[in-house]
Amino acid sequence: PAAPAAPAAPAAPGAPGAPSSDTVQPPPFAILPPEEGKKTPVVTLQVPCYLQVNPCGNVTVPSEGLTIHYPFHLGKIHIPGGKTLMPAMLGLEHAFAHYTVIIVAVLCVALVVVKCSQKPVQVRVAKKWKNLRDGNINSDSEDDRDDDDPERVLERAEELKERMDPKSKDFIAPGNIYRLIAVLHPGKIGWVPWLGFAFKAFVCGYMQLMLPFKIIENTFKEWRVTGIKSPIWFIENGFLFASMMTTLASLCNVFQSKCADYIKVGAEANHFIMTRYSDTTATSDSAVEFAEVPGVVRDMAGEYKALGYKAPKPKMSPLQIRINALFWVWLSMTLNVSMSIMLQVCMFLKVATFTGAIDGVAIVAVALYFIFDIDARVMDDQKLKLKYRRAVGRLKKEYPPEAYEWQHARCLNRLAGGCMWLGSLLVPLMLLGLVLFAWYNPALGIRIGSSGLEGTAWDK
Repeated sequence: PAAPAAPAAPAAPGAPGAPSSDTVQPPPFAILPPEEGKKTPVVTLQVPCYLQVNPCGNVTVPSEGLTIHYPFHLGKIHIPGGKTLMPAMLGLEHAFAHYTVIIVAVLCVALVVVKCSQKPVQVRVAKKWKNLRDGNINSDSEDDRDDDDPERVLERAEELKERMDPKSKDFIAPGNIYRLIAVLHPGKIGWVPWLGFAFKAFVCGYMQLMLPFKIIENTFKEWRVTGIKSPIWFIENGFLFASMMTTLASLCNVFQSKCADYIKVGAEANHFIMTRYSDTTATSDSAVEFAEVPGVVRDMAGEYKALGYKAPKPKMSPLQIRINALFWVWLSMTLNVSMSIMLQVCMFLKVATFTGAIDGVAIVAVALYFIFDIDARVMDDQKLKLKYRRAVGRLKKEYPPEAYEWQHARCLNRLAGGCMWLGSLLVPLMLLGLVLFAWYNPALGIRIGSSGLEGTAWDK
């Protein structure tokens, strides 16, 4: 007789002939993936049948709960379901979060006390407040020397002399689309070119505001703040948190410096335009415009204009010219300030809710960094740049400090200085927000800052 065949080895999971996943015995308590068409996972409980209880085996616990009956009517036991356990489960999401608040509050108070007790910090804050009150943004607040120091005054005089040249790389009033329209009013270039520049300016302003606004809006559509981070999350994700803090601190410092420089350069340029005017009696416009052109060509151009071959230009009163300059200068300053603050908020939100590789934050930073120079890209046209330099070069005369025109300039400087100070305060506030706030993405089911004790058995 033939020898009995050896028993076949069990097939590997997923191979032909292997038992289906439905026959695989789950652990005594398991949370299986959601069934098709259901939102919540399936919770199973293994009840030993030798106890003669009903039901027994692999029992599914419904959301209303499960009642198990003992034999011979000896009693019953009720196992609560999701509807009963959900409040308690959600309460564990931010377990021990109050300890995070206490620790952060103690550290912040200690840091503020230590900083305020230092003499250099007190002097620096007092200098910033004085500059803000006087409408002065030119003082270097990080310099411990007094602004009235003779050496400091001489250095600044030399720097200012170099920056007053419109052809200088560090010209005090670099051009952008708004300042271009402020100095080239319709009386100089005509209505048609002026309206074309105005349309470009409004489109540029729309992009400057809408790009960071959409980034903030989309972030809050995908993520929502759920409370305070749990200390358990810091223990489980210590390396990730350290990377986030290091990245945000470095990027925030870079962004804050860029925002402060962006606001300061814009404020200085706007201040220059608001406090100066052109002496029309000294030199005619045609002489200034063709000052660098060879003599024969210059004479031909003058005769060409004298014959009347030029675009019609409206005659504008000094008040109309002043209103045009004030409107575009204030618009430029408002957009500078708004965009700078919004971009810092964008950077904080992107880092606080970032879940990929940490080097991906650099891509976000580069994208946000590009938005700064939108208004200056229009001036890449050499013709516009030349027109702007000629127009600004005519602003030879300066209004006296007691004149009415200086009041707007001082108010503009106060706005710029206050926003620069606010931007510097945003860095520690954003780091504080990174430590405190927990985030949740409902679409992806990702939680940042939760304790992990809330489980995943039932959705909200």
